[in-house]
Amino acid sequence: MSPLQEPFDFVICSLHAAKGLDLHNGDFFTGKELDQAYAEYYEEFLRCLGAFDQYSVLGHLDLVTRYRYEEGADLHLEIIEEIFKKIIPEGKGIEVNTSGYYYGLSRALPGREILQLYKDMNGEIITFGSDAHFPSRIAEAFDETMDLLKTIGFRYIATFEEMEPVFHKI
Repeated sequence: MSPLQEPFDFVICSLHAAKGLDLHNGDFFTGKELDQAYAEYYEEFLRCLGAFDQYSVLGHLDLVTRYRYEEGADLHLEIIEEIFKKIIPEGKGIEVNTSGYYYGLSRALPGREILQLYKDMNGEIITFGSDAHFPSRIAEAFDETMDLLKTIGFRYIATFEEMEPVFHKI
């Protein structure tokens, strides 16, 4: 893959559509059981990672749950594990995005199960985001999310300079 053309410090890889269908407007979910939709979303994410590697972190990995979520739904951790098997050895991380609180999920994206899996697989690079489209939402729910990360066992959050992680003790 060709190098980036600009000298970025940080690039987020996120998926807002799958199978050519938008998540936000609901098209992606039409005619699918939730289990099938989640599996297709994560499989698409994994496929994209095979085609693009010029990023720092995966943004809100379980964004699909922001648009349709049911307690106890199969998150397809086996596919997410495959994603982590690819990104962790490559020195890529994940973003914890607190927008889930704003959208009524009472949690960040990704949620605890996925964060725990990432930690269990020796993932260490965690960044924070909030999708703050308004000044009042900057750093929204960061305290709750930081407490969760500490509980799981994370000791650092990262920022990036020239595409390299810089670790900050929690």
